[in-house]
Amino acid sequence: MKIVFLGTGDAYTTTNRGSVGILIPDEGILLDTPPDILYKLNKINYDVSKIKSVFISHLHGDHAVGLLFLFLYSKYKSKKIFNLVLPRKSREKLSRAYKIFFDAPNLKKPKIFAKEVNTGEYTINGIKFFVKETRSTVNNLSYRLIINKKSIVYSGDTYDDLSNFAKNCNLLIHESAIMDEKYSKKYGHSTPFMAIQTAKKANANTLALVHLSKEVEKKIPIIKKYAKRNNVKLIIPNDLQQIEI
Repeated sequence: MKIVFLGTGDAYTTTNRGSVGILIPDEGILLDTPPDILYKLNKINYDVSKIKSVFISHLHGDHAVGLLFLFLYSKYKSKKIFNLVLPRKSREKLSRAYKIFFDAPNLKKPKIFAKEVNTGEYTINGIKFFVKETRSTVNNLSYRLIINKKSIVYSGDTYDDLSNFAKNCNLLIHESAIMDEKYSKKYGHSTPFMAIQTAKKANANTLALVHLSKEVEKKIPIIKKYAKRNNVKLIIPNDLQQIEI
């Protein structure tokens, strides 16, 4: 299964990293939608109309603003429906934002099927997925998708321990925006070391760190050494990097 890391940085971005977004191209799945989502999809020559399902972890701009442009594309370009999975109390906020910025009909139009979810098990387009509501500065959802007997876990933004939720997964995609754990609750983020410990306890096959800040990026050699000492298979992908699991 192919995974494309469309963006791997934080909200402020860096020279080489845009905000977080992950594509599972063969299934037409997006995990979060950064502001430059259409640009990134076009950059890899991916047909935007192939998007079938979009999973949003939370409504911070660097994770969800790209939805507005996907709505626009769906309405005027592809004319195709895609499924949207959202945290509770998100639909109306997105509807208002779309109307404000584009002065256009809201999410009640049939081009988008939006489903608000909480902790539990669901199926969409034949894909089974699990949701865990996790702590951050806003309501955040962590996802576990089961595709072709392989499991992918995506943290969104959270400082919660996901080791049980991610147990024996093939790929754990975990945010790592800060370096000092004492600020995790204040900013709603994990450190790379917290993510590595989660992967170790979960027995995850591979850990991919995303949502890297400039502060974290400077410490990549130290982070890699820490992962090696803990016997965690680690990748720190760049924007537009593709991997197979």
